[in-house]
Amino acid sequence: KESLPLALYSLLIGLSNRVDVLMLSWMRSDADVGLYSAAFRLTLPLSFIPVSLAISLLPVISKLYNDKDESLGKIYQFSLKIMICFVLPLVVVIYTFSENIIRILYTARYAPSVNALKILIITQVFLFLNVIIYHFITAVGKQKKGLYVVGAMLIINFILNLFLIPLYGIEGASIATVITEFSALILWIRLTRDYLKSLRLSSYIKIIVLNVFTFLLLKILIPFSHLFSIIVFCIIQIFSLLLLKVITKEELYSFKTP
Repeated sequence: KESLPLALYSLLIGLSNRVDVLMLSWMRSDADVGLYSAAFRLTLPLSFIPVSLAISLLPVISKLYNDKDESLGKIYQFSLKIMICFVLPLVVVIYTFSENIIRILYTARYAPSVNALKILIITQVFLFLNVIIYHFITAVGKQKKGLYVVGAMLIINFILNLFLIPLYGIEGASIATVITEFSALILWIRLTRDYLKSLRLSSYIKIIVLNVFTFLLLKILIPFSHLFSIIVFCIIQIFSLLLLKVITKEELYSFKTP
């Protein structure tokens, strides 16, 4: 009885992830399906990052919830912040070098996949957070409510694809995916708003501003050397996060102690 919503979740999320491909094959050509799938396959494996963190946090969150520990909200907020720190630089790099990535992995014939990749990689910002929140919901025994969110995702994705694919093709399918994940994030946050009352937005603003700055810097350095620009990007990211104290010692301590 308790695990049935998890099984239904897996089924619905699988359908939601593939409804764009199914509708592309129905409404467009096989060539469009291939171009879209090429971009989609590059973003799909990235989900192992939030899944790995979420699985490692499940026992900690469950224990804190059962013990009615007040630090549960802090652990939840810390995990979201960690995901933002991971995903934004990843999105910036892949977005910036999307054309090179497609050309190297698929050759120049897949050039139309570049725009789809640029749009789909933005989805990862919301997907990383959604994975963490879903596992948090499960850990605190509210998986039935999570099932409603996934059902809404499937409906939203279907309706958006129905309108956007005829207009914009594979870019339309990509946009539908971004909007679907963003809509799901809003719904997930509403379900967990009680654990976000003490959320400090200043840290998230710092992370966003940092990535906007490094994105612009990356665009300036690219003409000189791709490898050099990536190295500089990574160094600035790491040192800036430390200098700005985005992650505090108190958060690290609370994360370790449970």
